[in-house]
Amino acid sequence: MNLYLQYKNINLIKKNFKNWITLGWEIKITRPKKIKIVTKVGEEYDLWYNQVLLLLSLLKKGYPLTLSLDYIKEDRIPYHNQIITIHGWIEENNINNGNIFDVFMNEEYKFLNVKDEIVIDIGASIGDSSIYFALNGAKKVIGLEPYPYPFSFTKRNIEENNLNERIEILNAGYGKDGEIIVDVNKLSNDAMDLVPSKSGKKIKVYSLNSIIDEFRIEEAVLKMDCEGCEYHVLEEKEEILGKFKRIQMEYHYGYEKIKYKLEKAGFNVRNTEPRRVYNKYATNPNMSIGYIYAEKK
Repeated sequence: MNLYLQYKNINLIKKNFKNWITLGWEIKITRPKKIKIVTKVGEEYDLWYNQVLLLLSLLKKGYPLTLSLDYIKEDRIPYHNQIITIHGWIEENNINNGNIFDVFMNEEYKFLNVKDEIVIDIGASIGDSSIYFALNGAKKVIGLEPYPYPFSFTKRNIEENNLNERIEILNAGYGKDGEIIVDVNKLSNDAMDLVPSKSGKKIKVYSLNSIIDEFRIEEAVLKMDCEGCEYHVLEEKEEILGKFKRIQMEYHYGYEKIKYKLEKAGFNVRNTEPRRVYNKYATNPNMSIGYIYAEKK
C-alpha cells in the first residue's frame, strides 16, 4: 500500500471513530479476532475483525457510518444500487465463509463477462459468487458446493434474493465422477478443501464432462475456486474444456500444468504471480496461490 492510500485510510478511521489510534493499530498490526469500535458519538460495538474490514470498505465507498453498521448487523450488502442479503459470511471466532470482499467489493470476477451466459460456479460456498453472476446478467448459474453447512446458506441466500429461477445449486463436489461422504457437522470456510469422511452425507462428485452432459450445455463460462480441486481439470478432455468461452480459476499449488493444459485446449491464458500462503485448514497447507484467466481463441 502506498503512502497516499495509508494516509487516506488513517484519515477515514480518524474521521469516524473516537478510538482511532487503537483501532488503526489493531486493524493493521495486531489483528485480533474481535475489535471494539467507538463512534464519534460514543456508541460502542464489538465486531469481528472481518466485519470491521467490511465496515471500512463501505465507508471508503461513501456510505454513512450508521447505515454501514446497519448493513453489517443485518447481513446486507449494497451492490450496484441494490441491497442484497448474504447470510453466513461471518461465523463465531471470525471464521469467514465465502468471499464477499473479492466478489462484491473488488468484483474480481469481472473478467468472466457473464451477461447472457450460462455460468458453472465450482466452489459456490454460501452462494455469494453465484448471486454475483445472476445480478450481472447471467442467463443461468449452475453452482456446486459439497459441504452441507455452507450449502444451507446458499439455498437461503438465493431464496431471500429472489434468484431461484436463475440459480441452480447442487450439494456436490468437482473431480472424478463418483460419490463421496462428507461430514455434515464440519463448519467449512472459504479455505477448506474437499476431504472424505467415515460418516455423514453422501454427495455426488461431477466432472466437467458430466455437468455438461447432464445440463445439455453447448457453451458456458467457468468459475472455479475449490482449494485444490482445480487440478482435476488436467484429467478433462480438451474438447470438454473447449465448451467454455472464458475460465477464471484460483490455483493453490502453482499454475504451470493448468496453464499448459488450457493452452493446448485452445485458450489464451494469463496468470497472476503466485503468493505463498500457509492454510491450516487445507490437507496440504503450504500453498502457492493466484488466479488463472483463460479466453477461448
